[in-house]
Amino acid sequence: MTDQPRGDARSDAILIQACQNGDAEAFRMLYQRHQRIVRGTLYYLCDPTTLDDLVQEVFLRAWKGMANMQKQSKFSTWL
Repeated sequence: MTDQPRGDARSDAILIQACQNGDAEAFRMLYQRHQRIVRGTLYYLCDPTTLDDLVQEVFLRAWKGMANMQKQSKFSTWL
């Protein structure tokens, strides 16, 4: 997975820093960038009827824990 999607040149690191400063729009961009891989991983690990709820829970916990993310970690690995 790439750290820079088409249409937005900001890296995950820049978006993470913005998130740590309370920027919800930056977190939305991280969500859009990484939700597909989270959804794909969970698809094989859970009941498909709970998939949307679990994806939402993953990102809710990520938002709440963003302040604790270490700068040397990749967002996808930390997530």
